[in-house]
Amino acid sequence: MNFVLAILATVLFTVGLRVVGVFASISQGMVVARETASVLNDRQQTDDIKERVARAAAIRMSGVSLDILLRIAIALLLPVIIVVTAIEFNFVSGAQILSAFVSWPFIVGSTVLLIGIMRLGR
Repeated sequence: MNFVLAILATVLFTVGLRVVGVFASISQGMVVARETASVLNDRQQTDDIKERVARAAAIRMSGVSLDILLRIAIALLLPVIIVVTAIEFNFVSGAQILSAFVSWPFIVGSTVLLIGIMRLGR
């Protein structure tokens, strides 16, 4: 039951990441970084322009980081509710579910699952 619950929570979390748009926000941050790097590497730009672009990028990246963090938290809500409910109703113990989450087979499997779901949108 421990591994089944851990797998269910992980599947819901990874699907939730896609549904709430975490990967789109990450892509948005990568665009900001690329645009900023192109200006900073342009030898024709003055230091003042480069400094303005760097400051603006820092502000934009802070917003993107906060957006990603909030989206991850939203994606995590349902799995956490399910796991906490299962613990509260004594379907599993907290120690058992934790040991399932930190086992190597589970870590490898969930990593493969996350990569697979990330690639679905491409």
